[in-house]
Amino acid sequence: MKGIFYSVVTLLFLAPLILLMITYLNYAETTTSSFTTKALGDKMVSFSTSIDSDLPRASYIISKRAVDSAVVHVDTTGVPLDDAEVRLKELMTNGTLYGNLSTLDFTFNSWIIQLKQKGQSFGFNTSARLASLSIVPSDNYNLLVSVQLIVNVTDKTGTMRLDRLYGGSSVIPIGDFIDPLYTLKTNGIIKRTITIPNITVFGQQNLDYAVAKKFYMRSTSGPSFLDRLEGRLTIGPKYQGITNIGLETIVNLPELQANGLPVKQDQSAVDYLYFDTAMQSGTPVNSSYSWLRLDAEHKVKFGV
Repeated sequence: MKGIFYSVVTLLFLAPLILLMITYLNYAETTTSSFTTKALGDKMVSFSTSIDSDLPRASYIISKRAVDSAVVHVDTTGVPLDDAEVRLKELMTNGTLYGNLSTLDFTFNSWIIQLKQKGQSFGFNTSARLASLSIVPSDNYNLLVSVQLIVNVTDKTGTMRLDRLYGGSSVIPIGDFIDPLYTLKTNGIIKRTITIPNITVFGQQNLDYAVAKKFYMRSTSGPSFLDRLEGRLTIGPKYQGITNIGLETIVNLPELQANGLPVKQDQSAVDYLYFDTAMQSGTPVNSSYSWLRLDAEHKVKFGV
């Protein structure tokens, strides 16, 4: 009986210690789990933030290369694009043009593959797809690219998930691209780079300077850059609702003549008028260029 009594006393003494140990182990397990969950959440937030910063940069690079590829296509084939927006989106998405592979090696599809690989380096399974993509004239000298991306991220155990729609936009300057319309209308013989004026083109001296530098001035009636990719001489119906997107430059008649191209002496030298098959009459202006002819509207605009 005495042994049983001492055993009971011992158990009563040890019971609080055992309970304390069990409580501590449960607390340690819970704390460890909380730290693990927080670390996982922090890592997922970091990955998500990296997509926020990567998307606009990728969009800019992809878009600019696609525009350059489209310009080269028009230059080498001598054929305008049937729909500049559709074909540029095709180039940006998968690097094809009319279903044919181009030389582009960086597209939204290839970037999504890189995004998945980056997710793996964070320890996540990642899926992504384009939700929307558009490219339109932003103003006379820029294009606006807007993209939306749906991304799904889960950790390897499936305990944490992120579903998010990312959005971004990029402004693509058209300065320094070759004007596809000028190439088309001179049978690929003369290539003119779009040069943005660093002056206000008004008055004889500034107009002469603009002619010499082959500037592209803002225009309310001339075609936008995307219209020029389609060989249009005016703003197309797709962009009629967007203001301040047109361009115009002065055609250099002696340059045409020197390259064996026919010259229309009495046509206004403003490019979208000069290249028109209809008569767009121009008369001499106050300029050091004796060959320069302008229509009445542009005489007023340029102050000559």
